[in-house]
Amino acid sequence: MIPALVLAATLAAAATPATAPARIDAATRRAILTALVRQMRARYVYPDSVAAIAVRVESRRRAGAYDTTATPAAFGAAVTADLRPYDLHFDLRYDTERERALLAAGSDTIKVLSELDPTPDSLAAMRRANFGVRTAEILPGNIGYLDVTFLHDLRFARPSAEAAIDFVANSPAVILDLRRAPGGYGTMVQFLASAFFGADSVELLTTIDRAQGTVKRGWSNPALSSRHLPDADLYILTSGSTGSAAEALAFELQAVGRAKVVGERSAGAAHAGGWVPLGHGFVVFIPNARGFDPRTGRDWERVGVQPDVAAPAGRAREAAQAEAVRRLLARVTDPRQTRELKWLQPLLDRQAAGTLSVARSVLDRYAGPYERCTIQVDQDQLQFVGASGVPQRLIALSDDTFQIDDERIPPHEQVRIHFVAGADGPASSLELLVRDGRVLPRARLGR
Repeated sequence: MIPALVLAATLAAAATPATAPARIDAATRRAILTALVRQMRARYVYPDSVAAIAVRVESRRRAGAYDTTATPAAFGAAVTADLRPYDLHFDLRYDTERERALLAAGSDTIKVLSELDPTPDSLAAMRRANFGVRTAEILPGNIGYLDVTFLHDLRFARPSAEAAIDFVANSPAVILDLRRAPGGYGTMVQFLASAFFGADSVELLTTIDRAQGTVKRGWSNPALSSRHLPDADLYILTSGSTGSAAEALAFELQAVGRAKVVGERSAGAAHAGGWVPLGHGFVVFIPNARGFDPRTGRDWERVGVQPDVAAPAGRAREAAQAEAVRRLLARVTDPRQTRELKWLQPLLDRQAAGTLSVARSVLDRYAGPYERCTIQVDQDQLQFVGASGVPQRLIALSDDTFQIDDERIPPHEQVRIHFVAGADGPASSLELLVRDGRVLPRARLGR
């Protein structure tokens, strides 16, 4: 497994301190770039690429591209922008506190970069964010849902991670939402991966570590978690913001057929690394290792993790729910479960596909008085008027089936209306469909 895989650009802890000097001169900029190239030659996972990188930053410096970056923050951002075409993990920042800690650990000279412990403030921030586990929920259909926004080091995040797995342990399908997860730590990647396998270890990623000169095969570890969900259908949600360690988790579980990835292509940041001090208050994140699928040799650098089920990021959860319900329906035998899942399917399919616009000519065929209710059209929108006399919006699930929108009731519990077509065009009747399976017919009046 990859020990530390963090998309450096997302680390709030590396923000420029308020005490940064107002300006940075040309001599300092040149010294930092010299140190940067020297460290890359010693550490970067692709050493053959360093010469081209060095030429790039030096030519940019000679051309005056950094002359207008007088402040440390502006200089770091400009150099980072020039480095990112080579590797999305490169990140140059002004951070005197981190530099002091790295120098104290010897990170400027040692081969294996030190992993700094979080400061009290950053640890407190992790606690406030529940160590990245932001939501644990049971969705309709008994589908477990976990929203994880960062994969924190298991040393600190284990209780939150274990509680999350315990919460969804009785669900036949689990959705792991990594759409807002920019990265994290390999320890959490291994924990979450291991929780979804059984007692036997499964080979996952192989890692080449230039710093250590090693090639390590990675496996799931049954001993990491006291709770295992080997039989739960697993869906992982991704977006363009899913990066680094979060991508590693999605990539490896997809590669071994353990999970379906749903959503958008991920960021494409496949390398692991660490922070190195450069002097003058600057530090740089240098990738020195990469993970890949040992069966194919592939990784996700630049190409991202490709979804099995493509969906806009904003509707990926609904798409995964719809896929989960479809798969569960193929194997459940209990009549009550079957009825519940069949009720959910059209709603989830519609939510996943987006709003359906029904032609005005079709809506006009449905409008009119029915037994104990009226259907009317208002600005190309169907409305249901029942005993209360208050118009309620109808949301199209298909061309002939609509849901009565009621904010007081969860969507999956709202009553639906199915229009029965008449021989002469206008609907001859409607049926009120209730979640418990009841069908309440209402004949059209005045025909």
